Amino acid sequence: KTLTIVNYGATAAFTAGWRHRTTGPLHALLTLWTLTYRNSWSMVFHNDNLVVLHGAIVGVSPSADAVSLGARRLSSPTSPSWRYGWPLQLANAVTVITYALAAVAKLRGPLGLRWASGSSLRDQVAVDGIRKSALVCSGDGLSPAVVLIERRPELWRLLATGSLLLELGAPLALVDRRLGRAWSVAAWSMHVGIKAIMRITFRYQLSGITYAPFFDLERLLPPIAARPLPAMGAAA
Repeated sequence: KTLTIVNYGATAAFTAGWRHRTTGPLHALLTLWTLTYRNSWSMVFHNDNLVVLHGAIVGVSPSADAVSLGARRLSSPTSPSWRYGWPLQLANAVTVITYALAAVAKLRGPLGLRWASGSSLRDQVAVDGIRKSALVCSGDGLSPAVVLIERRPELWRLLATGSLLLELGAPLALVDRRLGRAWSVAAWSMHVGIKAIMRITFRYQLSGITYAPFFDLERLLPPIAARPLPAMGAAA
């Protein structure tokens, strides 16, 4: 409980960018500990992996140099540096690798390419719906979306093939910026579909934060927040 409270404090300081050189790595380590401990006593929540990895990347990189409580306002801006580009590229690489690994796991399974037929996906949704119907007192475990597509094998095939191609082609998002943004929208839409059909919420992915490094979100900041970057040797 004490570590959880400390983690909340470190997360708040990390989010605000206060003393980032200390709170950034501290937040990353405490988040790793908290989620590892949680998974040790329950089912493995693989959707936590990206949260931990992205938190570690942001925590150890100079991500609080420009806009944060600890940022220093200089009289003249400095030239762009690779130090501020590699965390974004690494975060994107980690993201697409997790999706690509999901595709590899499907292809290396008993069905192989036959997973794209949709039968395995339909069976998985059916088992999940039965389990939820048994656990939910009202018996309303199945999503209305499942009822609409239950007897439409062509739709299951389309969903399975689309998700497999999306995951297998994830590394292509690193090749071109516009392709990466299009892939991000498609991946986010897939999680919306998972939420609608299976009622499984991937909070981090649905929030859009997962795909933020693919976009130039700093352009949305008001001019007053667009502070010049500190010199290479300046403290974060």
